[in-house]
Amino acid sequence: MIAVGIFVASAVALSAQGASSSSDVFACSFVKDERSDPDSHIVDLRAERRTGSNGDVWLLDFGKGPSVEGKAFDADFGSVGGGTGIEWRDKAGKAHRAFVSYNDMVTENGQKVMFLSLDEPSLWQPPGYVCQTAALKENRR
Repeated sequence: MIAVGIFVASAVALSAQGASSSSDVFACSFVKDERSDPDSHIVDLRAERRTGSNGDVWLLDFGKGPSVEGKAFDADFGSVGGGTGIEWRDKAGKAHRAFVSYNDMVTENGQKVMFLSLDEPSLWQPPGYVCQTAALKENRR
């Protein structure tokens, strides 16, 4: 419960920042293997996509790790719903990448779903993060 409260508080604080760009906020659960529960309700990663005049920027807040800001790049790796790459450098200057595979459907309540993998593209195969848009005010239009 505490982690969810912190997640909501940080998302509300970020939504108060600059209204000049649009954003989607995703709550993500880590899926280690095929036996993992993708609906565990534990937020292991908060991913925010901000769309602005210079392209997409992603803010990734790892529950047990750093918070990073990455730049989106085109990544076509066969995802039916489309794919995006994210790249950033850590504090030591080491390059990192993540790959997003979008679900090709949006639920009737408007939620978007995606799978985020680190280092290599994945078509919804663990390990990685199953993400859905957070039911927060910032995602409602």
